[in-house]
Amino acid sequence: MPDSSPLRLFIIYAREDQPALLELKAHLRPLEKRGDLTVWYDGEILPGADWDKAIKAQLATADIVLLFISKSFFNSEYIEKEELKKALERHQKGEAVVIPVIVRPCLWDAHPEISALQVLPKDGKAVSSWGEADEAFTDVVRGVQRLVIVQREINAIREEKERAEEACQKVEEAIQLYDAEGYSSAFQLLEQYASTKYLVNPRGYHILGDIYHSGKGNITPNFQEAMKWYLKGGESGYWDSFNSIGQMYFRGDGVEKNPWEAVRWHRKAAENGDAFAQWRLGYAYENGEGVSLNKYQAAQWYQKAAKNGLKIAEGSLKLMGYAKW
Repeated sequence: MPDSSPLRLFIIYAREDQPALLELKAHLRPLEKRGDLTVWYDGEILPGADWDKAIKAQLATADIVLLFISKSFFNSEYIEKEELKKALERHQKGEAVVIPVIVRPCLWDAHPEISALQVLPKDGKAVSSWGEADEAFTDVVRGVQRLVIVQREINAIREEKERAEEACQKVEEAIQLYDAEGYSSAFQLLEQYASTKYLVNPRGYHILGDIYHSGKGNITPNFQEAMKWYLKGGESGYWDSFNSIGQMYFRGDGVEKNPWEAVRWHRKAAENGDAFAQWRLGYAYENGEGVSLNKYQAAQWYQKAAKNGLKIAEGSLKLMGYAKW
């Protein structure tokens, strides 16, 4: 859902256009009362405050910047060098939206950066050129109203992206902690995202399963939770999770012991080249656990595991009488 908090609207104007600004502010009042906007211009600065600092602070956080365009606007050195420059920079970065409001006729379209923007009122017709100023300002406010809807959606997308990026970084941090045997800290970080949509890292799923399964980091073992997270890892194609699920079925950890189901899960990883799973299938065939006893198949899987560098598979082959493989 788009954020419903008020957007910050900042108005850049020349002193000569203050009467028109106050008219527009009155027309914007319904949007303020409804909670769509907070409107700020330098008339809001308290006596004795640092005028330049206040303007820059407000401009740096504005969501929408209105440029009150007239010949006086272009004749202001402060507007050109400070306010307009900063506003256009933020617009180009996607941090704010800049909208020119043509107040009085002038050669605004000769300014390349301003002429590239969507202007108000419609067709770029100056407010002073309308038969009724109220009609012109109403058109401007309707344009701002449409922009508020769009900008809220953009802000919501941006915030969602930032949350997802932060979560991704935290999950990566948790994985690093786990690898450094900081199990408790890794668990706490992963648990923050476990019930959200942001834990989308297959290894993150597996680590949660492993900690719940083993009780690492003084976490109370919970086989049901372990299986839940191993299954999430398995659904994401993480081979270690396939193996862990298989091991749970072989041992009957939190589930009814089922060597046939165990073999099914180990086979998923073995067929994708996982050495441990290949050895485990060899063991199953050698001992008739979950499959029919088949020494030839056992040797075949042991050989695959050995070729993938698993030392225990070499030992298994030697015990079966294979000197070479």
